[in-house]
Amino acid sequence: MTRAAGARTLLTMCALLATVGVVRASPISPTWDQLDAHQQTVLWSLSDEWNRYAPSNKHKILNIVQYYDKLSPEQQFRVQTKLKAWAGLSQEQRDLARANWKKLQALPAAKRKAALSRLTENQAVDTP
Repeated sequence: MTRAAGARTLLTMCALLATVGVVRASPISPTWDQLDAHQQTVLWSLSDEWNRYAPSNKHKILNIVQYYDKLSPEQQFRVQTKLKAWAGLSQEQRDLARANWKKLQALPAAKRKAALSRLTENQAVDTP
């Protein structure tokens, strides 16, 4: 994967994670073993690092599970692909993705829409 493709993947994953709300889950910061079978199935690619995530990140990610079954098979595959890509990033790469997402969110709406459109077009070109 090229650096540009990796950056686009990171931005897309950040977009997915940033657009979800906070899940009301118990306990406050569930360990991997405390997740139910369905949550573990959907989030399997994050299992190795799950217990190191901050509680707020866990809740954002758990919100994905609520909507997962309503997604088409193609959308589910995309979510799994993005989760796996995110899990494979170093902390520095994740920090960069988050910083880039914040920069994107700071843009005026029209520029943000144009940037996201270019990102989507570039991903379509990079996808086999």
